[in-house]
Amino acid sequence: MKNYEYCLFDAVGTLIHKPKFYLKFQEVIAKHGFEIDNEDLLFKHKVLIETIEFPDRTSENFYKNFNFNLLQVLGISPTKILLEEIFENCKNLEWERTTSSKILKEIGLPLVVVSNFNSSLSLILTNLYGNIFSDIIISENIKVRKPNIEFYKYSLEKLGVKPKQCVYTGDSFKLDFIPSSNISLDFYLFDPINFYKVKAKKISKISQLKNKLFL
Repeated sequence: MKNYEYCLFDAVGTLIHKPKFYLKFQEVIAKHGFEIDNEDLLFKHKVLIETIEFPDRTSENFYKNFNFNLLQVLGISPTKILLEEIFENCKNLEWERTTSSKILKEIGLPLVVVSNFNSSLSLILTNLYGNIFSDIIISENIKVRKPNIEFYKYSLEKLGVKPKQCVYTGDSFKLDFIPSSNISLDFYLFDPINFYKVKAKKISKISQLKNKLFL
């Protein structure tokens, strides 16, 4: 392992996700006579996540606009009825872990989360993973967001380290990979659906990170 001081992680899409969204979405559109390949849904949903900026605090209007665009790229007319049903069936879905606390602790470094999110993230992560993170740095709290390079500079200054003293894992090319590259922060792209075709250090499971670091 390199001389790392910290292991940094993005949150949404990397450590936490809502996999039931896809099932609920499929159930709603099936009621209206539409059948979409799950892989197609996953890929087009990911395209929109990379394209549309998510606010720190989402709202009904935001999600209806997001689903409006998702239905369009799937070739489905985004009617008011569909949008209402998707929202009602998908709202308040529970966050779930993408991996386990045990796997994260086996990395053997202090763990830090750096994320675009609101102040509820600390409780969400604690409920799912326990008190395993030495710090959780949240955009709403510091008033600057990814991919702004100042977000990363603030995080490193708060930890008192230089970029090469950290390894970072995130799932977004735009929000994580590009700014990490711009400040020479060692980075692994978490890509469980093989969405990206870029030449980058990639993992499809968080459990692979430990072996990568000890190569």
